[in-house]
Amino acid sequence: MATAAENLVCAIIRGDVTSWPLLDDGVLNKLVEVAFNHSVQLILFDTLKKLSTWDRWPPSLRERLKNDFAAACALELIGERELRKVLICLEEHRIRPILLKGVPLAYTVYQSPTLRPREDTDLLIRESDMQRVAGILSGLGYDGLELEGAELASYQCSYRRRDSYGICHHLDVHWKISNEPLFARTFSFDELLAEAIKIPSLACCALGLGHVHALLLACMHRFVHAHAPFYGNGKPVYAGDHLRWVYDIHQLCSALSAGQWSEFSTLARTKGIAGFCLEGLNTAKEAFNAQIPNEIMGDLQTAARSETTNVQMLKASRAAWFLANLRALSGWRQRTALIKQAALPPSTYIMEKYQTSNRLALPFFYAFRLVNSVIKLFKRSKFQR
Repeated sequence: MATAAENLVCAIIRGDVTSWPLLDDGVLNKLVEVAFNHSVQLILFDTLKKLSTWDRWPPSLRERLKNDFAAACALELIGERELRKVLICLEEHRIRPILLKGVPLAYTVYQSPTLRPREDTDLLIRESDMQRVAGILSGLGYDGLELEGAELASYQCSYRRRDSYGICHHLDVHWKISNEPLFARTFSFDELLAEAIKIPSLACCALGLGHVHALLLACMHRFVHAHAPFYGNGKPVYAGDHLRWVYDIHQLCSALSAGQWSEFSTLARTKGIAGFCLEGLNTAKEAFNAQIPNEIMGDLQTAARSETTNVQMLKASRAAWFLANLRALSGWRQRTALIKQAALPPSTYIMEKYQTSNRLALPFFYAFRLVNSVIKLFKRSKFQR
């Protein structure tokens, strides 16, 4: 269940709470902590500053939110300039990626890109362009984090560059729509490209997912971290709890036309992901009062009952999630590769995860990770909502 502080944050953003409810300092501190951990502090600030009662909210809260917004504006300008440079350079080499997740949403369904924090930029490319993209990014000063033979179990490569300001820019280059085998083949690059939208406010060559595909991906993406935490401000947050992603769904719901809702429903049902979409829409409706046509919810409920994937079981069980991903792979060679990577990931990954440069310590860390992974398989998910 959601905590009292999470419910209060959602209520404020929904507009149900318009004046500070005179709670003690402990609740105030918890409110701030939750907003920052869930990366909705800028939405909270944007909501509160528009209220006639803004000046009567606690000074410490107003000051903290104002300072973070100012810092976010500066970072947004720097990040936008860097991403524009990357996109234009790729375009010059006749490569036009599709932007996924946070970045395109920031520029298309949010009032200002600054209001949608993101730690990295996700780009989808054709698999055949992988080597060329790696060379282009290397020429721009990006270091790639190699996957060392994990190509059967992972569909992305990460790149990063530290600029003259000391700011690190992260790019995740994907050649499948998701890194999870269960979702990876749901949509092809060409399917997404056919409905991609231009984002001229970012760059003349910038493309993002169309709103229908973006909403489908947003609903699926919540489950990618159902059993593996996403880290916000250094603290683990599980997908069902992460309000930033739920707010993305809410914003996309507001952006869809009647025709797009019909297309969304059709794709969710034909792609066999109606259960995942129903879960995401219900969560956004509960948290932020997302407006969803009743007939769409009815169609998704009917379709979800006949789908082979049991969404509730996948939410609750890490083992069920892992088995579902195994079944989604074609052939035992790929399944063996996934098992091998889960049990024995690349040494570079282990050394980075456990912050060690001592290769002699690798056997210990491998053993520790294996035992910990087996224990986690039988733990109930922390996916709360």
